[in-house]
Amino acid sequence: MKLVIFFILVWSMLLPLAVIADAQQTQMAGKYTVTLTSSPNPTVAGDNVFRIVVKDNQQPLVGGTVSIHVDMPAMSMPSDFSTTPGQVPGEYIGKVYLGMSGEWKATISVQRMPDMTMDGDGQTDYLLNAVRLSTVALPATMSHTRLPGKSPFMLLVVIGGLGFLCGSLGLGVYFFGPKRHFSQRG
Repeated sequence: MKLVIFFILVWSMLLPLAVIADAQQTQMAGKYTVTLTSSPNPTVAGDNVFRIVVKDNQQPLVGGTVSIHVDMPAMSMPSDFSTTPGQVPGEYIGKVYLGMSGEWKATISVQRMPDMTMDGDGQTDYLLNAVRLSTVALPATMSHTRLPGKSPFMLLVVIGGLGFLCGSLGLGVYFFGPKRHFSQRG
Protein backbone atom coordinates (compact mmCIF):
# COMPACT_ATOMS: atom_id res chain seq x y z
CA MET A 1 0.00 0.00 0.00
CA LYS A 2 2.84 2.37 0.85
CA LEU A 3 4.36 1.68 -2.58
CA VAL A 4 1.13 2.64 -4.34
CA ILE A 5 0.84 5.87 -2.38
CA PHE A 6 4.53 6.58 -3.04
CA PHE A 7 4.00 6.30 -6.81
CA ILE A 8 0.86 8.45 -6.67
CA LEU A 9 2.75 11.17 -4.80
CA VAL A 10 5.73 10.99 -7.19
CA TRP A 11 3.32 11.20 -10.13
CA SER A 12 1.71 14.30 -8.59
CA MET A 13 5.17 15.92 -8.48
CA LEU A 14 5.91 15.13 -12.13
CA LEU A 15 2.47 15.89 -13.56
CA PRO A 16 2.95 19.69 -13.69
CA LEU A 17 6.04 19.13 -15.82
CA ALA A 18 3.75 17.67 -18.50
CA VAL A 19 2.69 21.27 -19.19
CA ILE A 20 6.12 21.73 -20.76
CA ALA A 21 5.25 19.49 -23.70
CA ASP A 22 7.05 18.96 -26.98
CA ALA A 23 6.30 22.12 -28.93
CA GLN A 24 7.04 20.57 -32.31
CA GLN A 25 5.62 17.56 -34.15
CA THR A 26 6.98 16.16 -37.45
CA GLN A 27 5.11 13.75 -39.73
CA MET A 28 4.84 12.78 -43.40
CA ALA A 29 2.08 14.14 -45.65
CA GLY A 30 2.39 12.27 -48.94
CA LYS A 31 6.04 12.69 -49.91
CA TYR A 32 6.49 15.86 -47.82
CA THR A 33 7.94 16.18 -44.34
CA VAL A 34 5.64 18.46 -42.34
CA THR A 35 6.64 20.03 -39.02
CA LEU A 36 3.93 21.73 -36.95
CA THR A 37 4.72 24.19 -34.18
CA SER A 38 1.99 25.91 -32.18
CA SER A 39 2.18 29.23 -30.42
CA PRO A 40 1.30 29.41 -27.63
CA ASN A 41 2.45 26.00 -26.52
CA PRO A 42 0.44 24.15 -25.37
CA THR A 43 -2.40 25.13 -27.68
CA VAL A 44 -5.17 27.08 -26.02
CA ALA A 45 -8.91 27.40 -26.38
CA GLY A 46 -8.99 30.56 -28.47
CA ASP A 47 -6.45 32.03 -30.89
CA ASN A 48 -3.36 30.00 -31.84
CA VAL A 49 -0.70 30.50 -34.50
CA PHE A 50 0.45 27.37 -36.35
CA ARG A 51 3.89 27.49 -37.97
CA ILE A 52 4.15 24.72 -40.56
CA VAL A 53 7.45 23.90 -42.27
CA VAL A 54 7.17 21.71 -45.38
CA LYS A 55 10.16 19.98 -46.99
CA ASP A 56 10.44 17.85 -50.11
CA ASN A 57 13.60 15.70 -49.97
CA GLN A 58 15.14 18.01 -47.36
CA GLN A 59 14.44 21.04 -49.61
CA PRO A 60 11.84 23.64 -48.57
CA LEU A 61 8.57 23.55 -50.53
CA VAL A 62 8.15 27.08 -51.89
CA GLY A 63 4.95 28.24 -53.58
CA GLY A 64 2.84 25.32 -52.38
CA THR A 65 -0.59 25.41 -50.80
CA VAL A 66 -0.96 24.38 -47.16
CA SER A 67 -4.37 24.27 -45.51
CA ILE A 68 -5.47 23.43 -41.98
CA HIS A 69 -8.67 21.63 -41.00
CA VAL A 70 -9.41 21.31 -37.28
CA ASP A 71 -12.15 19.29 -35.64
CA MET A 72 -12.92 18.10 -32.15
CA PRO A 73 -13.32 14.30 -32.19
CA ALA A 74 -15.62 14.29 -29.14
CA MET A 75 -18.13 16.66 -30.78
CA SER A 76 -18.31 17.90 -34.33
CA MET A 77 -16.76 21.39 -34.44
CA PRO A 78 -15.01 21.54 -37.84
CA SER A 79 -13.22 24.65 -39.10
CA ASP A 80 -10.93 25.32 -42.05
CA PHE A 81 -8.05 27.77 -42.07
CA SER A 82 -5.67 28.90 -44.79
CA THR A 83 -1.99 29.71 -44.43
CA THR A 84 0.29 32.40 -45.77
CA PRO A 85 3.97 32.02 -46.63
CA GLY A 86 6.27 32.73 -43.71
CA GLN A 87 9.60 34.55 -43.62
CA VAL A 88 11.62 31.38 -44.21
CA PRO A 89 11.38 29.34 -47.44
CA GLY A 90 9.05 26.37 -46.89
CA GLU A 91 7.35 28.01 -43.90
CA TYR A 92 3.59 28.58 -43.80
CA ILE A 93 1.74 30.47 -41.04
CA GLY A 94 -1.91 29.89 -40.14
CA LYS A 95 -4.02 31.57 -37.49
CA VAL A 96 -6.28 28.93 -35.96
CA TYR A 97 -9.17 29.38 -33.55
CA LEU A 98 -10.05 26.44 -31.26
CA GLY A 99 -13.53 26.97 -29.82
CA MET A 100 -13.02 25.24 -26.47
CA SER A 101 -10.51 23.31 -24.39
CA GLY A 102 -10.06 19.59 -25.00
CA GLU A 103 -8.65 17.24 -27.63
CA TRP A 104 -8.56 18.51 -31.23
CA LYS A 105 -7.45 16.88 -34.47
CA ALA A 106 -5.62 19.16 -36.91
CA THR A 107 -5.34 17.87 -40.50
CA ILE A 108 -2.61 19.57 -42.52
CA SER A 109 -3.00 19.25 -46.31
CA VAL A 110 -0.09 19.99 -48.66
CA GLN A 111 -0.27 20.61 -52.41
CA ARG A 112 2.72 21.52 -54.59
CA MET A 113 0.59 23.44 -57.12
CA PRO A 114 -2.41 25.53 -56.02
CA ASP A 115 -5.76 24.13 -57.21
CA MET A 116 -4.12 21.05 -58.76
CA THR A 117 -3.52 17.63 -57.20
CA MET A 118 -0.16 16.09 -58.10
CA ASP A 119 1.64 12.86 -57.18
CA GLY A 120 3.10 13.18 -53.71
CA ASP A 121 0.52 15.65 -52.40
CA GLY A 122 -0.96 14.51 -49.11
CA GLN A 123 -2.22 15.24 -45.66
CA THR A 124 -1.40 14.28 -42.10
CA ASP A 125 -3.21 14.44 -38.75
CA TYR A 126 -1.95 15.88 -35.48
CA LEU A 127 -3.66 15.46 -32.11
CA LEU A 128 -3.64 18.59 -29.98
CA ASN A 129 -4.86 19.19 -26.46
CA ALA A 130 -6.11 22.75 -26.03
CA VAL A 131 -6.07 24.07 -22.49
CA ARG A 132 -8.20 26.85 -21.03
CA LEU A 133 -6.91 30.31 -21.89
CA SER A 134 -6.63 31.28 -18.23
CA THR A 135 -4.09 28.51 -17.52
CA VAL A 136 -1.43 29.75 -19.94
CA ALA A 137 0.26 33.11 -20.50
CA LEU A 138 0.22 34.11 -24.15
CA PRO A 139 3.27 35.29 -26.13
CA ALA A 140 3.85 38.96 -26.87
CA THR A 141 2.19 38.61 -30.31
CA MET A 142 -1.11 38.24 -28.43
CA SER A 143 -0.30 40.76 -25.72
CA HIS A 144 -3.85 42.08 -25.42
CA THR A 145 -4.69 39.05 -23.25
CA ARG A 146 -1.32 38.75 -21.51
CA LEU A 147 -0.62 40.01 -18.03
CA PRO A 148 2.08 42.71 -18.14
CA GLY A 149 5.47 41.60 -16.86
CA LYS A 150 4.62 37.88 -16.77
CA SER A 151 6.61 35.61 -19.08
CA PRO A 152 5.21 32.23 -20.19
CA PHE A 153 8.41 30.49 -19.05
CA MET A 154 8.11 31.87 -15.52
CA LEU A 155 4.49 30.73 -15.36
CA LEU A 156 5.56 27.19 -16.24
CA VAL A 157 8.36 27.31 -13.66
CA VAL A 158 5.91 28.44 -10.97
CA ILE A 159 3.38 25.73 -11.88
CA GLY A 160 6.08 23.06 -11.89
CA GLY A 161 7.53 24.32 -8.60
CA LEU A 162 4.14 24.31 -6.88
CA GLY A 163 3.46 20.76 -8.08
CA PHE A 164 6.89 19.63 -6.85
CA LEU A 165 6.36 21.33 -3.49
CA CYS A 166 2.92 19.76 -2.99
CA GLY A 167 4.21 16.33 -3.93
CA SER A 168 7.26 16.71 -1.66
CA LEU A 169 5.11 17.77 1.28
CA GLY A 170 2.84 14.80 0.70
CA LEU A 171 5.80 12.39 0.67
CA GLY A 172 7.28 13.96 3.79
CA VAL A 173 4.05 13.78 5.77
CA TYR A 174 3.40 10.24 4.62
CA PHE A 175 6.82 8.79 5.42
CA PHE A 176 8.00 10.98 8.31
CA GLY A 177 4.75 12.16 9.90
CA PRO A 178 3.29 10.83 13.12
CA LYS A 179 2.45 7.14 13.08
CA ARG A 180 -1.19 6.61 13.93
CA HIS A 181 -2.86 3.30 14.43
CA PHE A 182 -6.55 3.49 13.73
CA SER A 183 -7.34 -0.03 14.79
CA GLN A 184 -6.00 -1.98 17.67
CA ARG A 185 -5.91 -5.66 17.68
CA GLY A 186 -6.35 -7.31 20.96
